[in-house]
Amino acid sequence: MTNDMPDIPGLIRDLRDPDINVRRRAVRRLGAAGEPGIAPLIKAMRVAVDNDFRWYAANALVLVGEPAVAPLLLAIEEDPSPAFRRYAGASLAQIGEPAVKPVIDAFTRSDRDTRGLLAIVLCRIGPPAVAPLKALLDDDDPVIRSCASLALLKMGEPGVRALVDDTLSGDPGVT
Repeated sequence: MTNDMPDIPGLIRDLRDPDINVRRRAVRRLGAAGEPGIAPLIKAMRVAVDNDFRWYAANALVLVGEPAVAPLLLAIEEDPSPAFRRYAGASLAQIGEPAVKPVIDAFTRSDRDTRGLLAIVLCRIGPPAVAPLKALLDDDDPVIRSCASLALLKMGEPGVRALVDDTLSGDPGVT
């Protein structure tokens, strides 16, 4: 390897090192590696047998940021493993606002289980997801409308406030 290109497989192996400082350094270096580390990290998360490893890999993907969103969503749609999905979803939630639109798009086309996970991701993202979820309250599909309502309710105060505002704005007798 040249000095410009990090040893991605070696850094991924370091995520299992008993020394926490080695693991933390690997997370930072994998995050800084950017896009070249995304597919290997996701693959490693999918085959991992322990959640500690998944946690460190998920944190590296968070540091990669927005470029990791689409590959994470694709992997979530392909892999039904609850352990993998939990950590991949946590990565999306921590990436935050840049993940909202792609997660909303996946939310509207996914199966029930995937939609449930994506609702949790949107809840964890919080306020940046409120307006896109609120827009789904007018969707033609009653299942999507219902799921968007439930996600807003689960979000707590910002989501509930959006539901109340939507309800009040739809009543011509309320001013």
